[in-house]
Amino acid sequence: MWQNRNNQPSGGTSHLRGTSAYLDVDGKDVVYVTDTSGNLWRYTVQSLDPATDTWEKIGRRPGTGETGHGSAAIDPANNIYLRGLAANSFGFWDLDHPGGPDVNREIKVVPTMKRHDRA
Repeated sequence: MWQNRNNQPSGGTSHLRGTSAYLDVDGKDVVYVTDTSGNLWRYTVQSLDPATDTWEKIGRRPGTGETGHGSAAIDPANNIYLRGLAANSFGFWDLDHPGGPDVNREIKVVPTMKRHDRA
């Protein structure tokens, strides 16, 4: 079913330095994509006809959020979109409660390692 669909959200947006992750939802191809501005989009391939594809802006990075270049993944068990941010950190959106295009949040998590001294 994958092909060059040659479409993008209305109003245009740049996905330069964005991230993406794929999920099969009820037999439909769904791709979550971030754009240059930190928006989170849901692109759904409804059928073989590209005219039926849909784009939905479901989240936005908060003004105080982190930026970064990295990769992304979806955790289907917890329904979260996880993406790399600045060095040594990542953030995620809760896809069960997107809350609209302007209120979804990104949560910064910085992993740390506890070092044990060896005797």
